[in-house]
Amino acid sequence: MKSNSMHPADAADAMRVASAVCYVATIFVGTGRFDRASHATLAEARVTARAMEAHYRNGRRAMIYGVLPCGATVLMAGRI
Repeated sequence: MKSNSMHPADAADAMRVASAVCYVATIFVGTGRFDRASHATLAEARVTARAMEAHYRNGRRAMIYGVLPCGATVLMAGRI
């Protein structure tokens, strides 16, 4: 049975990501190599993430991180 409640840590991250100053789309290319691009909006980062997945076709999913004013990053899990 699947729970519909959000984990407290995920809820805290969702609140923190509202203050993100930029968003970084990244994908694993191979052996310690990543392709990454920084964007001002989440919409732009989503478009880039989809383009990265189509370009590399290595079966890896692109990830998007929100960069907070303090420099910390929050993974946008399930929000791509």
